[in-house]
Amino acid sequence: KTGEHCAHRELLEEAGLVAEEMKFMGKYRVQVNRGGGILHIYLAKNCVKASAEALQKIGKFENDYEDQSEVRLTRKELVTQIKAHKIGEAQWLACVLMGLLDDE
Repeated sequence: KTGEHCAHRELLEEAGLVAEEMKFMGKYRVQVNRGGGILHIYLAKNCVKASAEALQKIGKFENDYEDQSEVRLTRKELVTQIKAHKIGEAQWLACVLMGLLDDE
């Protein structure tokens, strides 16, 4: 499977969304002192909620104990959250910042 295929699958599984386009934003080494891994960053564009059929097909929410909620922020509000140290994981912050750098 390609990285883009995996990004589409994760978006569907974790957020219940389908993206019209996945834009590759780069890959970066993470957790270098623990043996490392690679973070592949994709920007999901033009997302819509997945159909009930698509979610049922992958078993979405069947055994999902994560508490998730949708938060919509303007670019300015997102930058304010970043400056207030509200994004707790460095990898998440890297993904958000790469998205903010996208000018298309």
